[in-house]
Amino acid sequence: MKKILLILFNLLLVVLLIVLVKAEFKHTIKPESKPIIVNQKEDTVDVIQLLKNEFPNLFSKSSLEEAYKEGQSINKSQIKSIDNLLGNFDSVTKVSSNMGIASGWFFSDKDQVDFILFIDDKNQVLGAGLAGIERPGLSKAIGKENADDAGWVGYINLNDSVKKIQVICNFKNKAGFYAITSQEEWDMVQNNEK
Repeated sequence: MKKILLILFNLLLVVLLIVLVKAEFKHTIKPESKPIIVNQKEDTVDVIQLLKNEFPNLFSKSSLEEAYKEGQSINKSQIKSIDNLLGNFDSVTKVSSNMGIASGWFFSDKDQVDFILFIDDKNQVLGAGLAGIERPGLSKAIGKENADDAGWVGYINLNDSVKKIQVICNFKNKAGFYAITSQEEWDMVQNNEK
């Protein structure tokens, strides 16, 4: 009888583990899910096309396509901070020699994020992302209602000269760009390829 109970208990643990792992990966971006679109002439990733393919609903609600210009320089005076903006730059994963996938979250009580830009230490645009990605449990974690869809995901064109990346956002109802108030520049981990 003890052996049967032990076997049933182990089976229950295996099923629970499978359910937990499946739930954990439900909201994970899978970089290999679609082919990467590369501009052969310049060896850069077509960030806009990737975002349009991966997140068509979010992309259609944003003004990213009109605003995005790879390599443009953002004037420091255009980057502001506001007290009620919370957020985190969770990670950058280098998935090829010239592309990274980044994720994180922004939350503001009153403002809705339109799109995300990634800039280097010279404030040049490296890539872009979209907000509105589901982040279950975020509301509870930060003590704010309606934050469970405050996640963002984006694509970054990388090269050997990129050492630091900062994420800024554009709101639907405000001019300019906004950085996370507690955000420091992100140190790139480049050993994924080396």
